[in-house]
Amino acid sequence: MPQPAFSFNAILPDYVLGEYVNSTGAGGSTRSWMRSWIETGEPGFFGAFVSVPSLFVHVKDVALLHFAAATDADVANERIWAASNDAWGSAEVLAAAAEVFPGRKLPNDLADLPPRAKVHVDNARGTELLKRHGRPGWRTLKEAVADTLA
Repeated sequence: MPQPAFSFNAILPDYVLGEYVNSTGAGGSTRSWMRSWIETGEPGFFGAFVSVPSLFVHVKDVALLHFAAATDADVANERIWAASNDAWGSAEVLAAAAEVFPGRKLPNDLADLPPRAKVHVDNARGTELLKRHGRPGWRTLKEAVADTLA
């Protein structure tokens, strides 16, 4: 069987945070759910999303990995994890929000919200590609929360 003249790569992002380009119709987005939780104190959909242990990735890191997968000749027929491996949960999101937005009233009852994720993925290839394209590594949770809530 002849081989195709192309390769296929898959970027596997975990929980994506960060700014978005088009704000119209964004009512069902992570950003709107996180903002609602920060503003009202009710976890709602955001609480449901963070109830499952996961990692996060900044949308700009996802975009850069897609670029690398499409343009780097040595990236061929790969599945690349897009996740920072920073453990996070609702408490870490609140701590980041408090640091980024000092003086803002934030929810303080975390009793019913889940603890930080205890998962890990092999993100070495993603890290390598980010560094190759000018990033020192994955963006931090603080950066991701700041850009999500901006």
